[in-house]
Amino acid sequence: MAKSLAVLVTNDLTGDSRVLKMCSSATTLGYQVTAFASPAAHIPAYEADLPFRIVRRQSTASDKSVTQKIGRAHV
Repeated sequence: MAKSLAVLVTNDLTGDSRVLKMCSSATTLGYQVTAFASPAAHIPAYEADLPFRIVRRQSTASDKSVTQKIGRAHV
């Protein structure tokens, strides 16, 4: 079974070189990586031509609730 990694960012990921490098490195180590990012005009909602997938979508109320719970868990 392949190892999976989900990366969540609050930007559109186009200029976030640290996260892009981390995703590429994790892919090299055998992880199947999916990065979830915010949508932006003129940028595809889904990209799979990189070594990893990028999914851009608007966050919902339930996403924010989960984020708050995760944030509280790490305080």
